[in-house]
Amino acid sequence: MMFRGPSVTRCLPRALLSLLLTIVPALAQDEPEAVGPPGSAPPAFEVLDPSGLRLRVDPIDDCSHVALWLALGSGAAHDPVDRPGLARVVGEVLRDLLPEPTAGRPTDVQVLARATLLGVTVPVAELPRVVALFGKILGGGIEPADEVLERARDRALLRLDDERHVLPGPVLRGLAGTALRPTDPDQRRPDPLAVAELGLGDLRRAMEAATAPQRAWLAVLGGSVDSVATIAEAFAGLEPSDVAAPEIPRLPPPAESPAHRLVSRHVDAPFVVAAIPAPQWGEEGYLPFLIGMEAMRVRAYRVLGTVRGGEVRAEFAPFFWDPLLDQRFAFVERRGADEDDVTRVEQELKSFLAGFRAGGASIGEVQQAMGLLLRGLELPPPSDPALLQVLRRQPAVLHTRGRVPILYTLHGWPTDLRHAFEGIQMHHVHEVLRQRLEADSTVMLALQPDRD
Repeated sequence: MMFRGPSVTRCLPRALLSLLLTIVPALAQDEPEAVGPPGSAPPAFEVLDPSGLRLRVDPIDDCSHVALWLALGSGAAHDPVDRPGLARVVGEVLRDLLPEPTAGRPTDVQVLARATLLGVTVPVAELPRVVALFGKILGGGIEPADEVLERARDRALLRLDDERHVLPGPVLRGLAGTALRPTDPDQRRPDPLAVAELGLGDLRRAMEAATAPQRAWLAVLGGSVDSVATIAEAFAGLEPSDVAAPEIPRLPPPAESPAHRLVSRHVDAPFVVAAIPAPQWGEEGYLPFLIGMEAMRVRAYRVLGTVRGGEVRAEFAPFFWDPLLDQRFAFVERRGADEDDVTRVEQELKSFLAGFRAGGASIGEVQQAMGLLLRGLELPPPSDPALLQVLRRQPAVLHTRGRVPILYTLHGWPTDLRHAFEGIQMHHVHEVLRQRLEADSTVMLALQPDRD
């Protein structure tokens, strides 16, 4: 496989695969809409007056680091119809403001469908500096120079060029989402031509709309109880922004559906992805589907996990779904051998899905899936003493877990989500798998090499 430009891929332990990155389906502009069972409620956040910023702090005694995650109320779904990709460039501008990432100081910018997440994890002693930076971002104190905006636009274009030519995972997953939900603004894909034409005024206005404190959430994990006072003082002078919230545009139906197969001279083997639509939280069958997909992940890594070269850098895993970040689709993916015909790889995935639909998940797979979900979805701080020790000693794990309260809130998930699993039985999982894995409910797309 050919590569033209940098790509960054993080390899995490399998128990953390439920917490990977890529699109949040809902961000309320004021308070999260309750979409779960009656009486359910998402995690509590304190509203700071007068800014309206929502804050949650979860201290961990004797923790050497502190993870801060700031969710801004603007994402890719808010891009104007004629400027798809604007949020990506704003994310790159914000990335320039964060500390350089290191093993002991992880940083992240994740541009989701309806939110942009900024994550910074630092030693406790550096907490005031990061809080001051976030306060400056939310207080309108960031006025990036023209060259900063232009550099951010160029970086976004480079990433989009990688996605278009050398990263089959994002390409095929994005096209599959568009094929299944063509008018859903959450499935919009950035357009490099539109990004290249973005003006500096467009970027500055988008920055102002994205960084309004009354549309922001801040979750802090680690540190001590004293951290609360430090953080509250830093935001005491913030005022709400008078910039209106960005609207989510209505999208017209596309002129044509994505092609089932694409041909590319940039790949040396066929790549095939099968997309499975997911029910949303509050809909019938959501929890059994959640368990079933985690069981499918377990089997996919066992059956389809042979690495044939290129999958990691191509961001192409045997199974791809993060219920915290993207509830819309789950993906089963397969890279063929270099000499394979694309039809053979497609049949391999079809057989995998048909077998899982007909036979369901095994008891062992479901038990393993439940264990992974209960550990991965538990709100911090965790109750497991062993995991607490990991959070105290490993900044990278603390960093990843720090997002969980914000993502619960964006989804409207209740704090007792993990206890809801107690009523799920094997037949519930098998039934939802039979329904969701129907051939006419899924879509399969392929990228095949140009061998002429």
